[in-house]
Amino acid sequence: MAVGDLMQITIVGQWGAAAIEIVNTLHYVQRNGADNLTPDQMKAFCDAVWADLSTDFLGTTMTSYGLSYMNARGITGGVTGLSVDSFTNTGAAGTHVIDAGPVERCFLVQKKTGFAGRGGHGWMYLPPAPLLNFTDIGELAPVDLSGAYGSALALCVDLTDPITDANGNLWDDVLYNRSTNVVTTITSCTVRQIVGIQRRRRLGFGA
Repeated sequence: MAVGDLMQITIVGQWGAAAIEIVNTLHYVQRNGADNLTPDQMKAFCDAVWADLSTDFLGTTMTSYGLSYMNARGITGGVTGLSVDSFTNTGAAGTHVIDAGPVERCFLVQKKTGFAGRGGHGWMYLPPAPLLNFTDIGELAPVDLSGAYGSALALCVDLTDPITDANGNLWDDVLYNRSTNVVTTITSCTVRQIVGIQRRRRLGFGA
């Protein structure tokens, strides 16, 4: 990796006794630091992302969610295609011990950039959220901001903050358009007032 290169981070978790796979994918651009990262340095970046996001990420979901592993994959530069798994935080569980409702019901985070149009924003479906956060008609319910909804709002801030890993490399969270290979820096995130319903939660295209 080198300055301006792109890294994909995948967070893979499991849900409940059925071990339903829950996948979240993020992209980061390296702003400074070492060229051509080693596998150990890529793993260190995985762990830095988790350290930055984990409290609020886990705060949006229940104890039925557990982290399986994380993966870092180089998209551009000297480590293009290199894939490294991190099991450092395997087993880390969600915060809340309450009814989750359907596994596909979750908070939906909208990622925004400085560009208008479809290519200027993206989406992130979070792990299943407590049922009390939603109304019967598919909208967010008024909830205590210290609970799961508050964690989702805090995660929105986390997703716009640069990350510095243990090796001193600086990274920005970005949107990556696979069809055009265009990368844009995320400037803000919001929690949509409409409930996210994502029926495919497994590894595949998107997350």
